[in-house]
Amino acid sequence: MRRALEDIGTASQIVDDLGGNLTGGTKTTPGEIRQLRRTVMLTQLAVRLDPDDPLTTVVRGHRASPEQADAIRAAFTATAALAVQLARAAEAQLATLCIGKGALEYLHDLVRARVYDTVAPWAPFE
Repeated sequence: MRRALEDIGTASQIVDDLGGNLTGGTKTTPGEIRQLRRTVMLTQLAVRLDPDDPLTTVVRGHRASPEQADAIRAAFTATAALAVQLARAAEAQLATLCIGKGALEYLHDLVRARVYDTVAPWAPFE
């Protein structure tokens, strides 16, 4: 149960981190992106970058030029896909638990409404 709830919570935090960026909200400004305030996105960049990539200096310095901000936006899809992966893992774990029907339905509804419905345009799933 703990692992399932941690996965749901992490996926939900990704939704919060990306929400303003993915939906065209207030976090899409170049200044916000240059500051790299979205921590999950920063992690996704760090694990994908070649050490010689110019964006490596951005990740280390937590700042980006306006031109680099466009490259950073490419990490959104990978980060949204991570949220979907965590949500799927949580649902698989929930299927193995002996919890009440109401609680199980609530958690599945939470995953659907909080994660899948929000990130679907950027991380398609079946």
